[in-house]
Amino acid sequence: MELDPQVGAFLEALKREHAKSVGHDLDQPQNVARARKFLLDSVARGDVAVEGHMGDQFTFVISCKVMNLGVSEETTAALLTELWNPHCVPPWDEDELACKVENAARYAQNEAGAWAAGSSEEAFGSVLDTLDLDDPEEEPAARPQRERFKLWTPGELRKRPPPSWLIPDLFPAEGVSVLFGPPGSLKSYLAIRWAAELAALGIGVVYVAGEGANGIAQRLFAWQQANGVGDDLPLWIMDEAPWAADDKAKLAFCKKLETVKPQLVILDTLARSAVGLNENDAKDMGLMISFLDAIKVKLRTAVLVVHHTGKEEGRGMRGSNALEGAVDAAFQVTRNKGLRAVSVRCTRQKDAPEREEPWCFEGRDIGGQMVLQPVTFKEYSDLTKVQDTLQPVEIGRILRELSAVGVENGVSTNVLAYDMVNRANPELTEEARETLVKRQEKVLAKLSRTRLEAYCTGVGPSLLWFLP
Repeated sequence: MELDPQVGAFLEALKREHAKSVGHDLDQPQNVARARKFLLDSVARGDVAVEGHMGDQFTFVISCKVMNLGVSEETTAALLTELWNPHCVPPWDEDELACKVENAARYAQNEAGAWAAGSSEEAFGSVLDTLDLDDPEEEPAARPQRERFKLWTPGELRKRPPPSWLIPDLFPAEGVSVLFGPPGSLKSYLAIRWAAELAALGIGVVYVAGEGANGIAQRLFAWQQANGVGDDLPLWIMDEAPWAADDKAKLAFCKKLETVKPQLVILDTLARSAVGLNENDAKDMGLMISFLDAIKVKLRTAVLVVHHTGKEEGRGMRGSNALEGAVDAAFQVTRNKGLRAVSVRCTRQKDAPEREEPWCFEGRDIGGQMVLQPVTFKEYSDLTKVQDTLQPVEIGRILRELSAVGVENGVSTNVLAYDMVNRANPELTEEARETLVKRQEKVLAKLSRTRLEAYCTGVGPSLLWFLP
């Protein structure tokens, strides 16, 4: 599969984000035990190499992950041979598998031991039980106790591993992020795209489609068609959102997610999980935040919640500002009216600089469904410049300059679109101009039935534009 430019950029960024070892010796008992559990869990989920389904890449990734846990190259090869390789289809030859582990050790993103742990107190002492998700019927005395309010010396703090990323400078690997925008801004299309891209790279994702799974299935299939990706993805769709106000629902939700152990959980939308809560009440939103934190802490996963803006889009997220203050990262989606041009700006990033230039996308029809495809900021700017000429008064001015006064002097959609593109972008190459003209024709055809209907007559190819 040929990855699109944006995924390629993410991978390039991953290469630059080289995590150092946290300083523990390799092959310590607790790290070998973690590696064994990781491999056994992978086998239980069916995360094994399958011929014809990116088996080489999958073996490379899983070898890197085992070594990240603080296991040497030799022990990694032994553990894979014992626990994981027999379940591959077909199993690798022992020497071939050792060669693949050697390659992973040589070209891995991180140093071996980047995710290694010392004692349990050192590794998890700072994590609080933000929400009690233990079975309420279990005896309190039987629940494991964790040290809280741990005191750290400056030296101990320096030894703590740096923040890790699911996508560098975008999604914290174990953080809560929010993607927000007004209705119709295509934010769900974007969330689906990110979920599918990460799953195509072998990252497990659970997508909670609280507003309906049928539409998600169609949009996801269109993305798969556009990118030549089959159904063999570590991507799971849930068609029921858990309610943050329902303790039993939260417990059942987290236990279900534990069966697949995702690296990213997407909740679409926050409103579907906030049933029974007042979004404008800081106390109620505190309960929602505690639930999101609990998913992160209990499952050691990244969480992305899709949310709406308020009535005034420029004022940010809808409801209490407690959510924006609590999340690790926030991204605002903006769609240009009348166009399928979408920009995504980082409005908050706790552990990295906020990116100044937005990520940009354009909606394109594939298999009867729209798919957001990445475009450069220059392409996005060119696309949105054309939009400035779509106001009725401006259309009237252009038609007068074209001498298109009266229906008998009307011009075709192509002629009008070509003139508008040339006005906004006089220095375009012929190829770029042709692409923009086609896009503009589609926009004009759509607006001919709404706010620009006074300036045209007919439908389809026979549509004529004129100044009455």
